[in-house]
Amino acid sequence: MNKCNVKQIKSFYDNLKRKSKKTYADERMERVKTGGGIVISKTDDTTLKLLSLLKDQLDPLSNNKDSDALYHAGKIFIIF
Repeated sequence: MNKCNVKQIKSFYDNLKRKSKKTYADERMERVKTGGGIVISKTDDTTLKLLSLLKDQLDPLSNNKDSDALYHAGKIFIIF
């Protein structure tokens, strides 16, 4: 078994976080495309756990004066 140093572990975490965010964004986009219909989730347990930790980073802050406020007002939550 190889021992990992801090740089390798951080790189692994950053890559996992990047892939998880992309999966979340892709599924959200598919849900918007279907008009809120059924989207088959392709996320695994590890990604779901990481996404639950990153939830604050994934959801936009509310801003009623923003040009896309109506888009975020009808925010769709993905239920796994």
